[in-house]
Amino acid sequence: MKLIAGLGNPGRSYQGTRHNLGFEVLDALASRLGLVWSEGHAALVARSGQGGDGLLLLKPQTFMNASGQAVAWAARRSGVAPEEILIVHDDIDLPLGTLRLREGGRSGGQRGVEDILIRLGSQRPARLKLGVSRPPPGQLAADWVLSRFRPEERPLVERGVALAAQAALLWSEQGLAAAQSRFGGRYWPPPDLPSDTVSR
Repeated sequence: MKLIAGLGNPGRSYQGTRHNLGFEVLDALASRLGLVWSEGHAALVARSGQGGDGLLLLKPQTFMNASGQAVAWAARRSGVAPEEILIVHDDIDLPLGTLRLREGGRSGGQRGVEDILIRLGSQRPARLKLGVSRPPPGQLAADWVLSRFRPEERPLVERGVALAAQAALLWSEQGLAAAQSRFGGRYWPPPDLPSDTVSR
């Protein structure tokens, strides 16, 4: 069993914000797999397959900073080890449209990730980061990540979300090394690149 957790904040007021890219990726992945979301423990969940070949998608509904509550509970309930978890989240230290896949480690200051690692008692979950860029001068990071993408940014964001969904699926099927090999450590899709195409 593999678990992919996409991070964000619940509620319509947060839809389309930079902090909710994890949710967008999970929605794209669920749509790709033909899965339907249902209510779980402090989360929306979608399942594919059974037993060791199963895939559990999770969107915590506890707000970003308490994401670990749902992830840790689901991992224990499903018998998923930390190294079989992928956390999908936004990252202000990466340029908009950039993807980065990495194995475990510290949270890098992302509070949702930090809460997950604390509650799991492990830094082994893999990460799929989506760049949202640094805030403009004079704007706090906390306000920036809760802001919505500008209309001119959305095409690049949507391509990034589609590619991230592909990367997450490849991680679940073939592992981190295969996903990193195909998608690279950093990836910036050119404006004319179709969302279902990967070019390094």
